[in-house]
Amino acid sequence: SILVSIKAQEGQIFYTLDGTEPTENSQRYNGEILIEDINHNTNIYASIDSISVTGDGNYKKIVDKGTVLKAIAIDDDKHSQVVSETYFINMNDEQYLNRYPTIELTVDPDDLFDNTQGIYTKGVVYDKYIAKS
Repeated sequence: SILVSIKAQEGQIFYTLDGTEPTENSQRYNGEILIEDINHNTNIYASIDSISVTGDGNYKKIVDKGTVLKAIAIDDDKHSQVVSETYFINMNDEQYLNRYPTIELTVDPDDLFDNTQGIYTKGVVYDKYIAKS
């Protein structure tokens, strides 16, 4: 695990640890944030079975996971830009990741997995097609 500190020139800092955009309703920053190993947690996105028409999208093996820290400073009605950092703690497949170029893509989970707007779901068009069949 690691401890992360955040500073803002003005305003109160709010943050999330799940990849969603922070708002004034998010966790308020009051000191160092503990980022822990979450690899043992139940798969969320790797276990979504609605992303494949062949049904092979539900990955049962526990996979390595990163923690996405997003933070924003809010001062009255002024909002800073959202800053983001991803932390991988105790990667099981670290040697594999070091051999190949790795890209980090951080987006709101709905942009990937929501049935109406997500890019990794069969989506409403597929649902309508199946309903007509």
